[in-house]
Amino acid sequence: YLKRFAKRIGPGGSDRRLNFVYDKPGRTRDVLMVHLFSPLGAGEASTLRVRVGAGPRKVNSPFTDWSLLDRRYTVRPDRSGRADPAPVLHTRNEWTYPGRIFFLPLGADLSAGRYRVRFDLESGPGGYLIFSKITMGRYEKRDIYRELGGRG
Repeated sequence: YLKRFAKRIGPGGSDRRLNFVYDKPGRTRDVLMVHLFSPLGAGEASTLRVRVGAGPRKVNSPFTDWSLLDRRYTVRPDRSGRADPAPVLHTRNEWTYPGRIFFLPLGADLSAGRYRVRFDLESGPGGYLIFSKITMGRYEKRDIYRELGGRG
């Protein structure tokens, strides 16, 4: 079993908006990942507006990246049947479709600092949202050896 912690974003009043804080470590290319789990039985897509703001000012300089800080995503429920629906813990009989993933790239044109990332549900049923960062590149490899003591 896999347990995930997600925030509800739905068509009701205060549920329509989620705010997150992202600390950008430097002038690097970062990719933020969003997982949206639509409610089981949802027939329509959800439209999310994602805005990134309140970070340090951009520096005038030539860059190879250009971050788009105001985006719209249309996310359709995954009704393919490739994965089973998942129950939502601490609810009464609530289930979700398998999640759909979309990405929010933040380029090297943005300085290091703290950024607010705001998700607004513009239309559709919403669901449960997980916001995380993808760490790209090479990963540390560890080898563990066990030395057996012997008498020699």
